[in-house]
Amino acid sequence: MSAFSTVDDPRDAALELVPGRVGPNITELAGEFYRALSSLEGYVSQLDENSDTRRCLWAGQSPDNRKHASSGVTPQPWEGAADNKVYYADEMIDTHVSLLMTALRRATLTAFPVEGNDIERASLITNVMKWMVNSNIKEFYDEMELAYNHFFQDAIACVGIFYDKRVEQTTTTLQIQQFPEETRMDIMEGLDDEALAQDMRQSVPDLKQSDAVKVIVSLRETGEADVPFQRRMVDRPVIRTFQVGREIFFPLHTTDIQKAPWIFQVEYLSPQELRCKVYDEDWDSGWVEYLIANLKGQTDTFLGTTQTVNQEFLSSRELLEKDGLVKIVHVYQRLTSESGVPGIYLTTMHPDFTDESVANGVKQPYAKSSLLGYQHGEYPFKIKRLKALSKNLYDVRGYAQTGKALQDQLKVELDASADASSLSTLPPLMHPYGREPTEWGPFVFQAYWQDPREYQFADIPDQGTHTVDVRNEIRRQGDRYFGRMSENTRDSQQEIQIKQQAIIDKGLSFAVDILDHAFTLFQQFGPENVKFSVFGVPDPQVYEQGDPHERFDFYFNYNQLEADPAHVEKIIQGFTHLKQLDDSGTMDTARLLQVAGEKLDPVIARRIFIPAEQAQEKEVKREREALAQIAAGMDVNIDTDAASEVAIQVIQQYLQGSEDIPATDVQERMQNDEPFRQRIEKRMKMHQHQIEQRTTNPQAGVLGGRPSNMGGQ
Repeated sequence: MSAFSTVDDPRDAALELVPGRVGPNITELAGEFYRALSSLEGYVSQLDENSDTRRCLWAGQSPDNRKHASSGVTPQPWEGAADNKVYYADEMIDTHVSLLMTALRRATLTAFPVEGNDIERASLITNVMKWMVNSNIKEFYDEMELAYNHFFQDAIACVGIFYDKRVEQTTTTLQIQQFPEETRMDIMEGLDDEALAQDMRQSVPDLKQSDAVKVIVSLRETGEADVPFQRRMVDRPVIRTFQVGREIFFPLHTTDIQKAPWIFQVEYLSPQELRCKVYDEDWDSGWVEYLIANLKGQTDTFLGTTQTVNQEFLSSRELLEKDGLVKIVHVYQRLTSESGVPGIYLTTMHPDFTDESVANGVKQPYAKSSLLGYQHGEYPFKIKRLKALSKNLYDVRGYAQTGKALQDQLKVELDASADASSLSTLPPLMHPYGREPTEWGPFVFQAYWQDPREYQFADIPDQGTHTVDVRNEIRRQGDRYFGRMSENTRDSQQEIQIKQQAIIDKGLSFAVDILDHAFTLFQQFGPENVKFSVFGVPDPQVYEQGDPHERFDFYFNYNQLEADPAHVEKIIQGFTHLKQLDDSGTMDTARLLQVAGEKLDPVIARRIFIPAEQAQEKEVKREREALAQIAAGMDVNIDTDAASEVAIQVIQQYLQGSEDIPATDVQERMQNDEPFRQRIEKRMKMHQHQIEQRTTNPQAGVLGGRPSNMGGQ
């Protein structure tokens, strides 16, 4: 008997308790899925309107942007009147997506230890996260750009964070001529294929015995065979963006995604992708083959145009045919076991393939069902809303919705202006009744009977300039409302900067939440150690897994003023000035140069900065060559870009030697060879002088030197 005696309804049990040995109740889960779609009809309708507003889609459009009679509808104000597309909402969304993507690419990512006692480890984790963002999670920026588009268009963005750990197999063709002569003879004789297959498996351990025998037979019969040759590990976090209401669903009453009882995530897979899931993720092969044979290419009515390539010519309400694809629904549930322990469970199903379908010979009515296994104990999704109008996650209002009124007003004004231009170019022609001109246009000879004034153009309404003023005012209001810098908002720049920085902070905090989940999964499933390189850090890095429960706070630092080159230059000059005042050596000159280079141009900086070890080796080599020339009797000056501190150490080592090999010969020559000693001392003084030029003299130039003793006083 269940420990939860109040849960006796099949639907409640399917949505609340861990499934027993018979597996999840797919019939109840499918019913809940379609009830969820029905409850979100109003929200999905708003998504359709948002999409249409951004893409400027409406009924009765024509390619020439003119109004024409269709389906019995008479165009107003006349046939051929203007019907312009005004992409105002799209312009606002694109502007702020670009703002966030610029901030995301230029922001500085930093990790801080939660307990504050492991700064060195936090520095390494900072570099690990930079590597993950720029190299490891290859789709990061593309998925974030899509998420930010949802963020502004629909006012809500959702990103899933998963871990992909699988082996990808490739093959190579073996020729029988590649084997030693003795082995070739054994293959051709065919006396003991099993033994030959065993020997082959020592070189290809993942090859099954039966497959190895087939390879031997193929080599004997055809002289060649395809065998697994290389395996490439996929071992990294992955992120995917989902559109709420189209690709991912949660209950209508949800206020916190992590407290939702269930989450439905929809995707469409090809037969090839489905069969790969059998190998990669252990999906039930019978279930997969049944779907391919019976449920491929179904029609959906709730996904809208975002699922089709031909968006430009389809209404958002049209049905979309998924030709060749199969709908898959992943059900994430927070369920409780018999012992009262909660956990996140994942069931992969098809809503039209329920428990009753098992009678058709399929072992189970789902692909797979198990505990998710992520140690963070949360749903693998992060959600961010543009505006929190209430606690309900579906209570949102994006740029497409709020900008629609302004976009419609601009369209009215532009249509009116275009129609007025048409009237001015070719006004209506007034003529006597029954005597229409046979021809009309430039340089046309038109005969008249009596008064030529009987033929004249109609008076044109005076449009004046007010329509331009109205359009500018509409744009000014919109730019100020949405926080967009333009010529119309010069008087509100401080207010707009505050709005833009708030948007940037919200967008970057969303990225931090995603990366925090990704790092947690990397700790749990990632390799024991990784060697990697990070842009801005010249030396290679080595990461070793530490305590799987160690936690770090991640932070993106970005000021929107950094997009202004003049501001960046001013900041760099300020730090350069501080370096000149630094007589205690607390500032790292090399690091200052790297940061300044990254701010000015990251691409060029990466090309001109070399690792510290390589730079030191270069200077040591240059100084040793100079000492060899001095020993040969040449007087060699130092280079202006010489690292004099390193060079002085090289000279001192040259004069002193080592414990094993003292430089007694050099020391004797310094005592007996006066020109040689002078050349060495001169070079040493030149290096010391160059160090002073970089430190003492610039500081004196800023602070002022010591007063000179003038006039003997």
